[in-house]
Amino acid sequence: MRKLNILFLLLLFITTGIFAQDKVGDMIALAEVPESIALIDQANNYAKAVVDSDFSGITKLTHEDIISMGGGEDFMISELEADYATLKAQGMKYVSADVGNHPEFLKSDGQLQTIVPVKFHLDYNSKKLESWIKLFAVSSDEGVSWTFVNLEKFDEASLRAFVKNVSAELDYPE
Repeated sequence: MRKLNILFLLLLFITTGIFAQDKVGDMIALAEVPESIALIDQANNYAKAVVDSDFSGITKLTHEDIISMGGGEDFMISELEADYATLKAQGMKYVSADVGNHPEFLKSDGQLQTIVPVKFHLDYNSKKLESWIKLFAVSSDEGVSWTFVNLEKFDEASLRAFVKNVSAELDYPE
């Protein structure tokens, strides 16, 4: 009987722990959370725009603070065109991309924020290469839509200078 009581208490404790979790920063599978599904879908759209050299698509998915502080959408598109021309001249071409999983959502002034890793597959003069980047992802509408900042071009101080409301809890990737 004592073993049954202990087993019952253990099951009760585990069940309570599972149902007490909330979806932000918890241990449930984030891949099943609607906000995460939208995030991964839109991160895939961003990565596809990079692979396809769709500069307008990249800017539409770029965080609005980066666009406005960076000189506007037209200026950003011209900068992207120049960057891609340089890569092409060096024999580099994006082939495909894989979006990874994010660790958790952070909340900051009504926004959800996270870091998403993306692995790009590149062709460099007929050699296959991989390049990992991190995207800082922000949603101001509870995870329905997301915008991104490519952290290749920003250290933590410049990210905080360019983007409003970056969570103080953000663990900036090294």
